[in-house]
Amino acid sequence: MLATFVLATSMIRMIGSQGSKNKNFRKVQLLYYTAYFAIIIPDSIAAVYFNKFWALRGFQKQVINSLNLVIQFASIFSSIVCGPSLDKLGNTVVIYSSIIAKLFSLIIFIFTTSADFAFIGRFLWGISLIFSKISFDHWLVELTMIYEFSPIDHSILIERRSLINLLIDMTITKIVDSSAQKLGVLNLMKYILFADFMLFVPLYFVVNSTNSKSAPKAEVSKEIQKDSQKIDARSIVTAFVDTIYCMATNLFKQLLSTNFINQNLPFSMIMATYTVSLAIGNSATMIVLSYLSNTTILYIILILFAVASTFGFIFADNDFFAFLTVIALGFLDGLAVPIMVSARSEAFPSSYRGRFLSGIRASGAILSVIVTYIMKYTTESSYLLFNAIMFVLCIISYRYQDRVFTFCKYFFKMFQNTPKKSD
Repeated sequence: MLATFVLATSMIRMIGSQGSKNKNFRKVQLLYYTAYFAIIIPDSIAAVYFNKFWALRGFQKQVINSLNLVIQFASIFSSIVCGPSLDKLGNTVVIYSSIIAKLFSLIIFIFTTSADFAFIGRFLWGISLIFSKISFDHWLVELTMIYEFSPIDHSILIERRSLINLLIDMTITKIVDSSAQKLGVLNLMKYILFADFMLFVPLYFVVNSTNSKSAPKAEVSKEIQKDSQKIDARSIVTAFVDTIYCMATNLFKQLLSTNFINQNLPFSMIMATYTVSLAIGNSATMIVLSYLSNTTILYIILILFAVASTFGFIFADNDFFAFLTVIALGFLDGLAVPIMVSARSEAFPSSYRGRFLSGIRASGAILSVIVTYIMKYTTESSYLLFNAIMFVLCIISYRYQDRVFTFCKYFFKMFQNTPKKSD
């Protein structure tokens, strides 16, 4: 009921609002949403039914756990590779590569029954997933630069994306679930393969259409070339904050799948609450941007993340307060997404942007794996304590950017400036 109310009121407000004043916004919105949801929807559907699919194949629980672990290593590998690939090949080629990897992985899943081939397919799926995520992040930042989007434009774009995500969760997921019961999980995978294959060619033209030589792009690109391409204090601190933000939200979503909240409530309701809170946060961003600058909002969000995580850790044994933590962190996550898009476009030089984004994903994935392994020996709520500590470090680094940058320069010079032997 809450999800339906939020969706309905947000849709009414969205229809009644004036929207973006950017003349290219409607075109970008259509192209971005088409490509984004064409790739993300099959990923979301398949992810829900993977474990059932492995069980159908007769794989043991240990093998299924290993298959789920493979995607972590695939995430790290593809995060490292994706940055240089984006810089040299561009968004179109990388997104197209992610689709090809997904097609091959689905073919392996459907037409082979061997666990060895399943590991290869799972690795390819992980590469496809991370390639598409990073390239879409990069593409959105590129569109921001090409068409001169303001932070409010980002907010509108992300808000509408989250509303469509919510609509998908409420409608398509139920349709797919009933279809899986009627057709079977194997046939569902075949339909996903067919859908991906049909989208193969159209997506190329959709993504490539924004890379064509248009007047806005040509003008902005000249201005970008005039700007300093050097990495400054803001670039380093934004990359660190972005890494912690990505890692913390991933860890919290992992926490939700444990007994952090007793299962008196269905897990689907808990996740739906998080999704609704995220949508409300996206909607609130436009209101907040009317009164505060992008930099100030990000600083406040970091403080609130630290406070909410600490609150959740202290009251982890109380289901009511734990549920409030879910709502608060979901809201802050939604509030942060458009702000981080603006921060990336402003802080990362265009010549290094792909490497920054892939480095953030790689670092976040590595940290998530390490923290998840360590947390096996503690309580689940320790995730929140760790997140709180990391957000405090983000606040300190944000407050003392110049000192952090000076330390980083000194640290790298220790390895780069080796003394030369005199003749």
